[in-house]
Amino acid sequence: MGDFNWHDQLWGGDHISPARQGEANALINYMGEHSLYSLLSRGTKTWQSGDIETTIDLILVSIELAEEIIRCDQTINSFRGLGQLQTDRLMTAVLEAVSKLTLKAKPSPYAKRWWMTDLTQPCRTYTYWRNQARLRRRAGCTVPELEQQAREVAKEYHDTIQKQKKAHWEDFLADDINIWQATKYLKPNVKSDGSTTKDKIEQAEELLTTFFPSLLERIEDEGTQPQREPIHMPDLTMEEIKRKVFEAKL
Repeated sequence: MGDFNWHDQLWGGDHISPARQGEANALINYMGEHSLYSLLSRGTKTWQSGDIETTIDLILVSIELAEEIIRCDQTINSFRGLGQLQTDRLMTAVLEAVSKLTLKAKPSPYAKRWWMTDLTQPCRTYTYWRNQARLRRRAGCTVPELEQQAREVAKEYHDTIQKQKKAHWEDFLADDINIWQATKYLKPNVKSDGSTTKDKIEQAEELLTTFFPSLLERIEDEGTQPQREPIHMPDLTMEEIKRKVFEAKL
């Protein structure tokens, strides 16, 4: 039973387009070899789009089973729709479970997080021309045009990388969560005035001053400010607390 999407007068009636007649010869031969019988009456419409109606859904059984059939009609389409709906629900449940229960892999510390797929083709182009120029150079036959082409491609490729790194760094710093991670990439031994810290105490003081500058000596009264409605914080459940405890690093 299924949507064979083949047309033939054997099951589609006398309104089959001549252009499509004969496309189901392989299926007809298969039916003959295995003595299969079509349960739907000849000309039963199983597919409709606007004014077009055709017979493309077939139910094939052996002669023995055909004799035991009580009823069979075009309600097959209803069963197909129901089966698709159940499949969609099953896939939704499976994907939700996978997303919730599957541990997320940590990115490799050696991975280039700024890399994107748009850089793949420029990288290949750069590698190709670089290798071509290098082979000619090793063979003792330097080609100026080839060397120039390799230099231009290399400059374009590395300029693109620098732009991507800059954009990635700006997006990274835009997220407040990453501010402490960013401090690991900086040079804490350099003060704001350009001088160098002498020990870890001065490094800590410099970071403290940078992230938490001193308050003003005199703070003016701001006056009456508009008050917003307090935001209700839902009570934590034991399940949420348990989940966060297990997610915490040891």
